[in-house]
Formats: sequence, structure tokens, C-alpha cells
Amino acid sequence: MRLTSLPILLLPLASTSTLPAIVEPASCHTPSFHLTNISYTANLVFSTPAHLAISSATLSFTFLNPAAFPAFCGATSRGGPSSDTSSYFQWPQTYECDEYTEEPGEVVSGSVEFGYLHVGGVRSLEVNETWTCEGFNYFASVNLTLALDCETTVWQNPNFTWPNNGELYRTENVVCEPIDISIGSDTVLANTVKEQME
Repeated sequence: MRLTSLPILLLPLASTSTLPAIVEPASCHTPSFHLTNISYTANLVFSTPAHLAISSATLSFTFLNPAAFPAFCGATSRGGPSSDTSSYFQWPQTYECDEYTEEPGEVVSGSVEFGYLHVGGVRSLEVNETWTCEGFNYFASVNLTLALDCETTVWQNPNFTWPNNGELYRTENVVCEPIDISIGSDTVLANTVKEQME
């Protein structure tokens, strides 16, 4: 089952270095999403002016739903034969997060996964979570538009010649400032399906 999620535009919090202050819910039926240290980097290496030899992008963040469990989410995607950023992560492919097990709380089982898309300057992040709580199964799906502040550093070999004896022609490194995002219970519940266990 897949819930069509509502698009939400969220801006970074003022502080990006610490976990937002979170009030624990009355029960595991009151979810909220907290994504911290959302980090994105990309690297491109050109062996010649016409040949992109290596390209990859990495996205990672820590996820917390106080109604369920915390998780670490991260993935690296290898790009295609061009510098087109839409070749990374191959939307709608999703990536599983690693659950932290130190404080499972009331949760019996569950999982978190995410998908990422960057097209036309717009960065979209979809986060899906399932969890079991006191006789109910939950599925929540939220689609976020990320406002990332990114810087691209370019190096080009001033002495490049062809044939070049294995020297690189150009490199590009993209680094985005980490951000934090919190989504309140009302929004998460509006994007949640709740089913009673049989």
C-alpha cells in the first residue's frame, strides 16, 4: 500500500547542529517527523572535456519519530554518462534506513525508507515510515521540498593536453550546508494511514 503524500515546502531551522527540542507524545499513536543533519554532496570527475569518468552523490540524515523509533538514512548514487543531476538516485527508487535499537519504546516493528529527486533546481525528499503500535499498523508518507544552500567548487587542469597520459581534465565538488526539518503531528497524521491488525 502506498499513500499519495502531500507536497510540503519547509525551510531550514535556525540551528542545524543539534536535534530539535521534542516533546514526547502521549502514546505511539501521535507521530511527528524530525530530520536532522540533512547533508548532500556530489562529485564529478572529467578525464577529458568530453568524458565524465566518475560521478556520484550522497544524501544522509538522521530520522526521528517519537511515536516510533529513530533511524539513520543514507545512500550514495552513481551518476550516468552526463552531469545531469536527475541521473542520481533514479526516482522513484527508495532506500532503506537503518533503525536504531537502543530505545525501541512501544514499537513492535517498522521500517523507514526515503527517495530523492533533483530536477530543474528543485530538490524533493520523500520519507515513508511504517510502524506497529498497540494493535494498529501505521503508514506515513511525507514529501518535502528541500531548501539547500549548496556550493560548487570547480578545478580544471591548466596543463591538460591530449593525449594526456592519465591526467584529469576537470573536477566538480558540490557541498550543501546541513539543515534540520521538523514536521508536526497534525501534518504527519494527515499523511498517515491507520489500520487495525487482524
